[in-house]
Amino acid sequence: MNTLPRFYRLGLLGYFGAVNAGSAAIFWYDKQQAIKHQWRVRESTLQLTALFGGWIGGFWAMQMFKHKRSKPPFLKWYYAAVGGNVALIGTGIYLLRYRPQLLRNLLPGLTQKYQKPQQPPQNFPNQTQTYTTEKPNVTNDSENNYNNRRRKNKK
Repeated sequence: MNTLPRFYRLGLLGYFGAVNAGSAAIFWYDKQQAIKHQWRVRESTLQLTALFGGWIGGFWAMQMFKHKRSKPPFLKWYYAAVGGNVALIGTGIYLLRYRPQLLRNLLPGLTQKYQKPQQPPQNFPNQTQTYTTEKPNVTNDSENNYNNRRRKNKK
């Protein structure tokens, strides 16, 4: 079974953490606006947070702030958005586990296990190479001629 590389797992964890925190913050903001009798957050926005994966934070915020708990029309669509998100996650897991070839073209590297870069081939025993750190002493003939003429002119 292929597993997600660590990079993708951390990315998904960060994504869902941020979406749930954002969802709770939006519910809190909507509750504060309701208390002040000011413009509120649209219900469709709250429901979209559930569709994008923030339903755990949304349910927590509903209970913590006592907000939108007793509104059946809102809850009906919120539960539908939660169901849609769970269906998307379930489809992703199914494709990753049983049909990884469908994902290879969409997300390269997602279904391939991480491989360390290959080492360069080692030299055969009879092909030894020596490396030196000394700079070769190579002089150009034109430099020698210029320096010799310069020395003669100084005398």
